[in-house]
Amino acid sequence: MLNVAIDKYHVYIGCIHNSIGDEQLLTLVKCFSDHVRCCKVMRKLSTETHLGYGFVQYEDPAYADEAIAKMQNLVVKGIPLYIRAAYPFTSTTINDRDEEEAKDIKNATVYVSELTATATDNDLRAYAEPFGDVEHVTVIPNRRFGFVTFSRREYALGFICHMDGWQVEDTIIACSWAYQSRTATLPGQFESSENEKQDAIFGQRYSYDLMPKKK
Repeated sequence: MLNVAIDKYHVYIGCIHNSIGDEQLLTLVKCFSDHVRCCKVMRKLSTETHLGYGFVQYEDPAYADEAIAKMQNLVVKGIPLYIRAAYPFTSTTINDRDEEEAKDIKNATVYVSELTATATDNDLRAYAEPFGDVEHVTVIPNRRFGFVTFSRREYALGFICHMDGWQVEDTIIACSWAYQSRTATLPGQFESSENEKQDAIFGQRYSYDLMPKKK
């Protein structure tokens, strides 16, 4: 298969049976579009373990949208596939207005918000580990958000595509790329009355600074 940067893929496919590899997935998706360029089934580099998801690149995002519509409710080897657009989550879709912020995107760190009130580091790690090797997990106490750093950007993208909008108990979690602002602000610097107002933007724009730095 072609060695394509993960941000060039347009479609995420989850719940893939472990007997399906790159060639089989390519054959499958070509049944629904004549505009497929390539695809990739994700495996752990260290063990070659099949991770159950992959990505497809099309000639244009419009062809991807057409294929997604055709593949909805598709069942393969008795398993319903989970199919959605990947390109809204990749850096290739960041517009000029966000160019400065794009420079600060951390390659494999995901910001996860709307966690349950009792969520712990171990809970978030359990959600993340099926998507690939996890290097670090942090849940910010009493703030209902946290961060996951994967060993590869591909794993992080798979996690975002699958888990963004996923219902966990009584909440629907949200996932996006974490990035670091040059004007980072720490929690103690907010007045208490400002905390709630800032919650929605605090993690995504500022909180990467709370994560332990590698020595």
